[in-house]
Amino acid sequence: METLMTSFSRDSQEGLGKALVTFYPLAGRLSLDEDGRLEVDCNAEGALFSVASAHCTVEGFGDFRPSPAVRQLLVPSVTEAERSSILMLFQLTFFQCGGVSLGCALHHSLIDGLTALHFPSMHGRILPVAQISKFLLY
Repeated sequence: METLMTSFSRDSQEGLGKALVTFYPLAGRLSLDEDGRLEVDCNAEGALFSVASAHCTVEGFGDFRPSPAVRQLLVPSVTEAERSSILMLFQLTFFQCGGVSLGCALHHSLIDGLTALHFPSMHGRILPVAQISKFLLY
């Protein structure tokens, strides 16, 4: 039986995958060419997507100011090799109170501020309101 958490995770991941079609270089990997210059290998390996559970409530966590604790809670852990090559990392975190956050880490070698804002907006437009509303608890 599918739970609300697994259903929401699946739908979010599918929406991110659809948004990556438009932003296809972000699904590739950063590498060095023969001359040692950075290049994007558009190999469609995809962004990293993980799901986590937080043992706290959203209110109990505070104001989410940038800190190592917030980064650890909201952004997936990766190895140094992954950190230098994966262009987008996402972590869907479920809180004990029922709150959910989508943490995102972007590689600054490829992504400017406008793209960093445009991609989540595209993801939000891909998931229809009817699809999102089934997860809302009133």
